[in-house]
Amino acid sequence: MTSSLVLWIMFAIAIFWGVGVYNRLMRMRAKGLEAMGAVDRYLQRYEALVVAHLGHDMEDIAPEWQDLRTALSSLYMACNAVRSTPLDVEAVQALAIGYQTLQETWTVLRESPNDLAGHRVPEGLQIEWERISQKVMHARSKYHQIATEYNHSIAQFPASLFVRIAGFKPAGTL
Repeated sequence: MTSSLVLWIMFAIAIFWGVGVYNRLMRMRAKGLEAMGAVDRYLQRYEALVVAHLGHDMEDIAPEWQDLRTALSSLYMACNAVRSTPLDVEAVQALAIGYQTLQETWTVLRESPNDLAGHRVPEGLQIEWERISQKVMHARSKYHQIATEYNHSIAQFPASLFVRIAGFKPAGTL
């Protein structure tokens, strides 16, 4: 009788521990999804900013602006991939590459020599771009911190045993 009672107590402890681990990881995952949503919302502001500046007519724009539109399109596709498979390592990595490409393209455009009409990039556009960039960097930093903590949590023993059974996967980091 005593051994069966000990066995039942150990079984109950294992069940409660497993539920606790599951709930903790799900809360962390939800925080990661929320943080990635913030990153996505700020990244969408770049598209709105450029469309507001250039308009929807893409026929008469300079090649530098076309490069920026191409980088924005690439970033938009990466954002869609992250929305469909949130926290996926490959999708988040593609988003990071898309964002880096966009920033590099912006830097080339911003630093290109002025033409006869004046500055190639209006000052108001530069200011708003920098404002959005700061918000994106803050959101990226918050997401990175949450994803790192989540990845560390699923790698810890003995939680790592439960993680395999429950199907948790590491989150991609920006």
